[in-house]
Amino acid sequence: MKNEILELLDVEDIWIALQKESDNLDISSKAFFSKFNEDSLNTKQAIEDFQRDSAYFYNTIGKKVCFTILNVKNSAESVSVYSFWLMLAKQAFKDKNFEVSLSIISALNSPEISEIFGEGGLAHSLLEASLLTDKVKLDRIFSFERNFKALRDHRNSLETPFYGPLLLLAKDIEYLRVNIGRPPENKLLTPDTVEKIKSDFKMFLEQTQDCSTEAIAYFEPYNQPQDIASASAKLQELLRLQQFLQKLQEKDCKGAEKESPFNNCKTLKEFCFEVSVCIGNLSFTPLMRNQLIELLNHSEQLYFKEKICPNGGKVCMKDIREYALHGDEFGYVGSQSILLPNQKDIANKKFFKYVYRDRVAPSSMIFHNQSQAENAARTAETPPSHNQ
Repeated sequence: MKNEILELLDVEDIWIALQKESDNLDISSKAFFSKFNEDSLNTKQAIEDFQRDSAYFYNTIGKKVCFTILNVKNSAESVSVYSFWLMLAKQAFKDKNFEVSLSIISALNSPEISEIFGEGGLAHSLLEASLLTDKVKLDRIFSFERNFKALRDHRNSLETPFYGPLLLLAKDIEYLRVNIGRPPENKLLTPDTVEKIKSDFKMFLEQTQDCSTEAIAYFEPYNQPQDIASASAKLQELLRLQQFLQKLQEKDCKGAEKESPFNNCKTLKEFCFEVSVCIGNLSFTPLMRNQLIELLNHSEQLYFKEKICPNGGKVCMKDIREYALHGDEFGYVGSQSILLPNQKDIANKKFFKYVYRDRVAPSSMIFHNQSQAENAARTAETPPSHNQ
């Protein structure tokens, strides 16, 4: 699926892009009320319908926020999209559309996103300090503590109409639903509180936007199931890999130069494949190989080490070659040989030595078609003949 936010930022100035997306979200969030009227608080069924449907915008925009942050090619794109949404949440808050602002902030606080951009996350340090300050302020306002007290206090201080969040309204009208049919002495709310809830409902209703074709189309791509957790794991691996490449550069490893194809690798498996080719065609010197293996066995690289060697051993070249060819297979257990190489180790080494034997050029010329090479490797998993 295309990344709508990146496409928007490619063709528009950041402030124009923010205004366009802000307008879309404002209209879409307020189109919700097109199905309701002032009588919707008078029956239990109408209130239940409102409560059921009120989470639609919140959940759907949350999917869009998460997906666009995670569906990227590199950390710079992810930071750009995250920053865009945070700026948009701040703008929506300023415009008093708390439905939009809370929906975005909640998505940014989801486990899949906060693991990357939250404090201690892989990309936290890449965000601008001013944006982090804005995030802290919005988190404080939208805190769930004491029944959204900070947000309620802020809304009560406003002298002009505001909108949302519907989550809060859906929570409040639950008391109205329970009150229906009860005698006055058993009512859960005071008349003033009931009037305040109904007043907020009417204020939101007066801001209703038509549920246009554009509003429906805006959400359509994100109503389909999205594997956000998997996308988050992929981005985290990409970020770890970029940090690892930076460490290779700091060691002056020739294979990690800016023009290196290592920088195009998006997964650990692609990186291991690239390294195996470099070793196989002698583009890597023994020193460069040893530097790489030393880094992979460092305690800071435990994530990579455990993926390459799930059996808990130290990473060596046979493990890198094995992961390069089979790392994405279900139930991957790593190289099973300990001291002497087994048949699979020999076949893997033979593959990387001979498939690219005519390509001893610099590493910037290798790694043209990994999937095609992997298929060839599987057909070559037999020990080399002594006659070769």
